[in-house]
Amino acid sequence: MVGVLLMPETVVREPGRSWRPRRPALPESRGPFAPAAASAFCAFAVAGLFASLGPSLVQGLSGTKNVAVGGGATFVNLAATVAAQAALRSVSNRTAVRTGLPALAVGLGLLLWSMAQGSVALVLLAAAVVGFGTGLSFMGSLAAVNAISEARERGVVASSYFVVAYLAPPVAALSTGVLADRLGLFPAVTIFALVTSSVALLLAGAASRIGLEAA
Repeated sequence: MVGVLLMPETVVREPGRSWRPRRPALPESRGPFAPAAASAFCAFAVAGLFASLGPSLVQGLSGTKNVAVGGGATFVNLAATVAAQAALRSVSNRTAVRTGLPALAVGLGLLLWSMAQGSVALVLLAAAVVGFGTGLSFMGSLAAVNAISEARERGVVASSYFVVAYLAPPVAALSTGVLADRLGLFPAVTIFALVTSSVALLLAGAASRIGLEAA
């Protein structure tokens, strides 16, 4: 909260206008919005699956019931997300998305490998790669959405972006859980990984449509 309060305002408040809640809306340039929001959906879906699966996977593979040990995977994942954004904040929107989305696919591949090998080290490596991909995909796609939005509409457009993004974690976790009940955990995660990786790589290939180059 302190950090938010210290951030400089980017929009000049117009005299006489009072604050009021508004519904989410789409920008006038709707073409780039769809792939940017889809990129966020992929990133948050992978992050959501990892947040729900990673701790229990680490506990199961390590043979411990210590929740702090299981939480190590989540810590590595989130730390990698923050580190990626801090270290590469100067890259363009397009470069961030083109780098982040394939990293999600690589991270999912490592997750499957860790499950097949029963390796905690591979789980943690997958957590780091997924976090790296999530951070860049999120940073690049949100910056692209802000770039195509008028200043006075930026809040409502960003709200639409976050509606799409925040739908992803429950959809990923619930759909994978339903498949796991019917097919088993590994086949369910494999299906999720194949579908999500395919979409992520297609979006990365079409990243030239996503927003403007960042300064």
